[in-house]
Amino acid sequence: MSKKLGPYHSSYKVVRLYCMVKDILFYLPASIRKKVSNQIDAKNIKKIVVSNDAHLGDVLLTLRLISYLKQAYPNAKVDFVCGDWTAPLVNLCKDIDNVIVIDHWKLNRSRISLRLKMEKYITTWRNALQKLRTGNYDLAIDFYNRYPSMSYTFWLAGIRNIVGYTSGGGGPLLSNGLAFVSKRRHIIEYQADLLRSLGINVSNLQNSAANFRFKTTEETLLSINKLTAHEYIVFHIGSGEPKREWQEDKWIELARKCLKSGNKIIFTGAGKREEQIIHRITEKISSLNVVSLCNKLTLDELFQIIKNARFFVGCESFAGHIAAMYHVPQVSIMHGATIKEQWQPYGNNKCIVVRANIACLECESPGKCKYNHRCMDISVMDVIDVIFKIDKRNSIHNNLE
Repeated sequence: MSKKLGPYHSSYKVVRLYCMVKDILFYLPASIRKKVSNQIDAKNIKKIVVSNDAHLGDVLLTLRLISYLKQAYPNAKVDFVCGDWTAPLVNLCKDIDNVIVIDHWKLNRSRISLRLKMEKYITTWRNALQKLRTGNYDLAIDFYNRYPSMSYTFWLAGIRNIVGYTSGGGGPLLSNGLAFVSKRRHIIEYQADLLRSLGINVSNLQNSAANFRFKTTEETLLSINKLTAHEYIVFHIGSGEPKREWQEDKWIELARKCLKSGNKIIFTGAGKREEQIIHRITEKISSLNVVSLCNKLTLDELFQIIKNARFFVGCESFAGHIAAMYHVPQVSIMHGATIKEQWQPYGNNKCIVVRANIACLECESPGKCKYNHRCMDISVMDVIDVIFKIDKRNSIHNNLE
């Protein structure tokens, strides 16, 4: 377990206490219902439900594992429980048969009141529970390792084989529960351990990729946007948490330096806030070789644009995980609170993480920062130095100095 966060892996004492009380209360009903063996006969698995109700980056990592599940249980259908904020992503995956939505209030980032978040959670939870009860699932796997856990919901649905981490609460209800021991391992490796606990062979994980369906060919999409494969750089300025983002003036300076080498720069993003930031940046740069595709791409198109980029620069974000999955050369600008080995873009040997070296590094509590996030005071030259190290073709880093 993490020495900092305890067995329930939360920086909030109230969450840790809540999970502990839940486990005490769950112990009796869990002991009454006979647990099954974690040695599961693949021939008996016809329907599987997996869950990860976190956000896009986390869920993309989970989707990279679904192919291993399908190989182990080739005749099984796989459904996915997630929040409505990731449902469009999950629906792109060819290996997922149905999507079931639960919008947990704690993970809901929408700008609505807590009361409305709670109401939405209760409504979606009830609907999901009904679907799970009638789904006749043989196996459930909860890939999220923090609170909220899906173990109680799966247990109420009558699913006998439930696999997950005990760190989110509800450990007594799991037929196969793993303790989350915080080490310098990537989160996808922790997720893969759940499959390994079932005897599933998870190999060559660095080269794993989700099996997505795309509406448009890459050639058509690039042609529509007047782009040539591997002849443009993607700048993704946003993050799920704005406190993890780099300063606007530094994006401007970096873009101006990259433009000196004749590189075309594509800004990607989503939402009104990011669109306004990108508009301010591109307005100050004022170049025909700088294009904003913010709010102009569908989710599947974002994958294709990043996949065909020459280079990617971004903060901690879903887009960074896309670049890593496709092994696009990338610079990842990381917030100091993050444990690098757990959350850096996974499996990309063409990626270098840039971060400030400060005393409070890896506190895991960016929401409680007392130093005004000075860990994001990363210079443009720090990023340029990394571009020198990664890029072997002179056209990007020529004239950057």
